[in-house]
Amino acid sequence: MKKKLNIDEMVSELMLTKGNELPPKAREYVVKLSKLIGTCGETFVTAFYDYCQLELKMKCNHSYKITNERKAYYK
Repeated sequence: MKKKLNIDEMVSELMLTKGNELPPKAREYVVKLSKLIGTCGETFVTAFYDYCQLELKMKCNHSYKITNERKAYYK
């Protein structure tokens, strides 16, 4: 039986996933956010935390908690 991941573990797993194997919505949002703020590792981490919070309904209780601005941009 596979252990249920918390949001930090899920983001770590997404960071290790090949681009073409990412969930489509996560991949689309990384591209979209990169166009807004530039491409770097931090952009990927932020995008994956946002994805987990909005799509997977995971809770985040630290600095990567999604802002209203990014919620609006996610759509």
